[in-house]
Amino acid sequence: MTARVSLSIACVVLAAVSIPMILQKVPPNPLYGLRTKLTLSKSEIWYPANAFSGRMLLGAAGLSLAILWVLPEAILARPWIPLAVFMVPLLASVVASFLYLRRFS
Repeated sequence: MTARVSLSIACVVLAAVSIPMILQKVPPNPLYGLRTKLTLSKSEIWYPANAFSGRMLLGAAGLSLAILWVLPEAILARPWIPLAVFMVPLLASVVASFLYLRRFS
C-alpha cells in the first residue's frame, strides 16, 4: 500500500472521528475529544471547545487529503513529504484548538 493510500485512509478516519465532536455528541470523557483539565471541568466549555476542535480536525483531514492527491507521485516518493502533508495540518489544528481554549480561562 502506498503512502498516499495509507495516509488517505488516516484522513478519512480523522474526518469520521471529528464529526461527532462537531455535532456535540461526545460527552465529557477520559478517552475521546479535546481533553484538558479546563474542558473536563465544565460541560459549558467541553462542548464548544470540542466542536471547534472537531471543525479544525475535519479541515486538517480535508486539506491533507487534497494535497496528497494533488502532489505528483515523484514528490510523494520522498518519505518525509507524505508524513509532513498529514502532520502539519494536524498539528495546526491542535494549536488552533488550544488557542481557542484561551477564551475560556
